[in-house]
Formats: sequence, C-alpha cells, structure tokens
Amino acid sequence: MRPLGRYVYVPDPAVVDAGLVAEVAEDVAGGLLHGGGALLTADEPRYTPFATAYEVMEVLPWGDGARPRTDAPDAPVEFVVTAADGTATLIAVPVRFPQAP
Repeated sequence: MRPLGRYVYVPDPAVVDAGLVAEVAEDVAGGLLHGGGALLTADEPRYTPFATAYEVMEVLPWGDGARPRTDAPDAPVEFVVTAADGTATLIAVPVRFPQAP
C-alpha cells in the first residue's frame, strides 16, 4: 500500500480476477493505493495494456466532489477512496498515451 501519487490506474477486471494486480503495479512503478481497493497509484505515467491511467487533478474531502457528468472521452472522473485520515474524492482525467508501444 502506498499514498496517492500523481497518477491513478484502474486495473482491467480480468487482472483483478486473475490476482495479478501486484504485477501491474510493478509495470507502472507504483503500488496499491492506500484505501483505494484495487486502484493503483504512481508518480509517473506509464503505459500498460492492463490498466487505464488517470492524472489526479484535485483531491477533495468526500462529498465536495460533485461535478457534472458527461460522456466526453476526456471528461474528469471521480474516485472515492478511504484512508486513515478520512474519505476523499479524487478528480482525475484520463491519460492519453501517443501510441501504445
């Protein structure tokens, strides 16, 4: 478990089902987000075909993160995480890698 970095990764459900989250965390030079369930976090963006990457833009106290929802591909996404110091809402935007290696 590690504290929040600049990036959050959502592993593919097949990765979670197969018990391979730790391997994906290693691929992105990160770790499991403390209080984030299967969410991963890292300080640098790294492409992996096994997780979707998001750049964290804001960290708000839980309940303060209500944002208009949209289906736009680059729309901000909210993640709710619970840590020892309370529940927080992460506002993040998808990372678009130029071309997958």
